[in-house]
Amino acid sequence: MKMWSFTLSLAILIFSFSATSRSFALEPKIPEEVDSLIRSLQSGNEEIIGNISEDLLRNVLKISEVPTKRFNYSWLERYYRRSFDILREKFPEGTFRFDFSAVQKFSGEVISGAPDTFLFPVLGIVPEGAYIPAALKFETFRIAASGRDIPGLRITAKINPGLLKALEAQKAKGPFFIPYLPDVNARILGFQSAQILIEASKNVGTADVFDYNGLLSWKDHSRYERVDQASGPILLTNFAHTIGESLVISAHPDFALKLLDINTPSRLTFFLWKKPGYAGKGTSALKHPGLPDFILSVDLLP
Repeated sequence: MKMWSFTLSLAILIFSFSATSRSFALEPKIPEEVDSLIRSLQSGNEEIIGNISEDLLRNVLKISEVPTKRFNYSWLERYYRRSFDILREKFPEGTFRFDFSAVQKFSGEVISGAPDTFLFPVLGIVPEGAYIPAALKFETFRIAASGRDIPGLRITAKINPGLLKALEAQKAKGPFFIPYLPDVNARILGFQSAQILIEASKNVGTADVFDYNGLLSWKDHSRYERVDQASGPILLTNFAHTIGESLVISAHPDFALKLLDINTPSRLTFFLWKKPGYAGKGTSALKHPGLPDFILSVDLLP
């Protein structure tokens, strides 16, 4: 009886170790240089280079035009290209690569089913409906990491009063969700993967749900678990296509976040890479791509 008990205990121990080893194997190993960059961001070591709001907003449609603006594929591609060219001039050569393949070709004229995304092509990962477009500020910055400068774009925005009102109404339910953050624009700028850096963000956590024509559980997500967006670089999968007369964004959103307190200023910090990231639930099949090629910082003010 004692021998059987010892054998069973040993088997449980081996199984537990094996399972633990497998779970550790699924966690992306963060290179020291990346960890050092995160600590540097936490310390506020980035250097603001300049305010480029006037230049970027020059190409943007009037806000009042967006709900009814009809456009064809060629017009939208030219619109994106102009914004891309303006942005490219403000950063070191090779920072971006224009790739419009994330927008599937369509015929005829359509209206936008995701106006915040298509209104501002330079917003790589867009907190849809979370800000007042006319009050946006864009600043370039850089931060030193392992002997090189990592370029970045900081976007400061005042949260849309309509969203604040909706968030306040659900206050008793707990988290204040931003469950829909399209990343199709990041793909068009030439990036293939990204990660939300919770450690370098403020007042932000991963959301309990995501939004895809309604709030859904992460168990219903086709690719990712809730933790994937924050635990390592994930493959960007959003793309645009038409449904009827609307241009919409498809594929479950890769990012869904929550504000911990709607009365506190928030910062969303994303790393973006030109290399592909992890592409499955809880997996890290590819080697970590190392230092990011770009940093996107979004400040949301109450």
